[in-house]
Amino acid sequence: MFGSELKCLRAHPAFRSDVDRDVLALYLSTSYIPAPHTIYEGVSKLPPGTFLSVGLGGSGASWGPVAYWSARQAAEEGVAEPLRLSEPEAIEAFDRLLRDAVRIRMRADVPLGAFLSGGIDSSTVVAAMQAEAHQPVRTFTIGFTQADMNEAEYAKAVAVHLGTEHTELYVTDADALSVDSEATVGIR
Repeated sequence: MFGSELKCLRAHPAFRSDVDRDVLALYLSTSYIPAPHTIYEGVSKLPPGTFLSVGLGGSGASWGPVAYWSARQAAEEGVAEPLRLSEPEAIEAFDRLLRDAVRIRMRADVPLGAFLSGGIDSSTVVAAMQAEAHQPVRTFTIGFTQADMNEAEYAKAVAVHLGTEHTELYVTDADALSVDSEATVGIR
């Protein structure tokens, strides 16, 4: 079986949900589960930059990940053939590529939005989204009641500047501690 999310696999009657204890230990020490691991025994995810190839031949089915992009190869090609653009040309090329990438990902038959932290990356993506959109883009921010951890004010300033339809969700210390009991957090 394969699917885009674990919940697709869990829906199958033959799915076994035995937790991989080694991966659980890895998660507890690193706070994430790196590819190709998943929390379940016998279930793997595709490594970044790959797709799953499935073939049926005379000797039976064959399958496995196939790399479509490699950071090492991209770096080696960049060193072998450096980009020779002026700064204005590089900025123009970056802007064009970013807008094209955002435009492609905004094609959807359901409403979409973006997480906005107020940092450079999310602010740049949301600015490109808003430039391509015909209506205000929906943006979302997670805020914290602990002032030194809260970036929601930066995100709100970006949202106001770009004219997005902005929603903030504030999480308290109590919310974080009660995650297992399905905490309810306030939307502002």
